[in-house]
Amino acid sequence: MAGKTDTSATLFAQKKLLGKAHTSNLKIDGEEEIGSNIQTSSDIIFGDRIPSAPNLTLNTVQGIGSFPSVEYVQFNLVPIAGTSYDANDSGGGSGSDSADISQTAGTHAYAFQFPENYQTLTNNTKAGDGVFSNRVFLYETIGKAQLVPPFFSGNAPNPYIVKIYKEDGTQIPLLDNIDWNIDYYNGILFLQDYDESKVPAYARAFVYVGRMASEIIAAAADTGATTYGTNVLIKTAWMEIPKDEDGEPVPDGVTMVFYLEEKPEPASSLLLYVNGVLQRQGLNYDYTIVDKEIVFNEEAPKQGSYIFATYPYLYFLPTTTKWMDVPSGLSNGVNFTYTLSETPNPPSSLMLYVNGVLQVQGEIADYTVSGKIVTMNYIPKVGSNLLATYPY
Repeated sequence: MAGKTDTSATLFAQKKLLGKAHTSNLKIDGEEEIGSNIQTSSDIIFGDRIPSAPNLTLNTVQGIGSFPSVEYVQFNLVPIAGTSYDANDSGGGSGSDSADISQTAGTHAYAFQFPENYQTLTNNTKAGDGVFSNRVFLYETIGKAQLVPPFFSGNAPNPYIVKIYKEDGTQIPLLDNIDWNIDYYNGILFLQDYDESKVPAYARAFVYVGRMASEIIAAAADTGATTYGTNVLIKTAWMEIPKDEDGEPVPDGVTMVFYLEEKPEPASSLLLYVNGVLQRQGLNYDYTIVDKEIVFNEEAPKQGSYIFATYPYLYFLPTTTKWMDVPSGLSNGVNFTYTLSETPNPPSSLMLYVNGVLQVQGEIADYTVSGKIVTMNYIPKVGSNLLATYPY
């Protein structure tokens, strides 16, 4: 079949990245008048802050404040079928180094895969959710698990540059003559030139483990005031002094994370002052807030500064508690829907046990609850015992 020329392919890709349409090979990007873009979804956009200098400690989540966002993982590199060829052949794209001229046919693409014992090694609370799970390929997650690109750090050496290794543990340098590249979104390693003495076997890289933008947006939009029933009062914290993680109220000039006593409802209602000056909330302004945690974006409050916060929050009146409620519904190996005696208030308070094991609530966890209806995300085994404790 007819093939696009290198000129057409390169110009199309270059203009797309620069936000322009490609209408002519005779036009440079500045001459294109029609705009374009690379569309994406908030479900796969990083929502939590990423540290610029994380530790290269395997299988330990890290982040800024109490929200983890990255984890250093040793991935398997699995050859991708159908990518074996001799780059010296016509169209193979061999490099100009003398060593490249004599290369043989070999695999040129490899897929990042979580190791077979990832769930045992990691302290990631998402482990086992079908995304951060044993033997899962990054490209299979469709953006739910992505490598963290180097542009998140300006340090030298850059911690987010992927390291690849041969089977014997020898590292293949970034500037090696095999000329390799990484697609950080889908976890694909590409070798321009194949060398049978430098076959990659595994890689070490940071993977994003935090919340996506869609989760942050949903949390910010949920004021909660109308979803918890009539046993809720809205109170106001007046001129509260936020504290750091050690409980210190006075800034030390270094600490950028402080905590409130309660969760502002909604988050946008928070009035935060530093030395009497009202701060502006948002990723592009002075600070962000998630739950009770305040993170200053660019610089820490100066040593000796005073911080005050005024905000509304929800106060829950005492409720009645249902202890060890037995939900109705058969455990027959087919049914996955059960009904509680009362409606949990709030829904997140529900403690549901299956055969004595506490279940995790959530769309990608063990179950969801709506009113009195509990919907399991899996089918309990025949004869399973379900018990529930919750306020209502």
